[in-house]
Amino acid sequence: MPPDGEAWRASACGQAGFAAFGGLFVQEFDETMVRDLNDRLYRLLKDLRAAKGDFDCECGDPACKRSVALTLQEYEAMRTVPDRGVVSPEH
Repeated sequence: MPPDGEAWRASACGQAGFAAFGGLFVQEFDETMVRDLNDRLYRLLKDLRAAKGDFDCECGDPACKRSVALTLQEYEAMRTVPDRGVVSPEH
């Protein structure tokens, strides 16, 4: 959880951090953490009754900033296969 008064941000594929007034604290994410972030986004979008969302690429490359637009049905179907993840078709 970010410290009070700071905004949390996550890049598409490799890093997350806390944006502070004078700087940025950055902690690298691994594929599992990006997957967890996408799962949380999915649950939020489902609660909001959204039809689709932009999910972060789970390729594992910390420099990747790609996202993948999926319907919630596509995301659900993809998660039925345990070792399948969201990966940009541009890879």
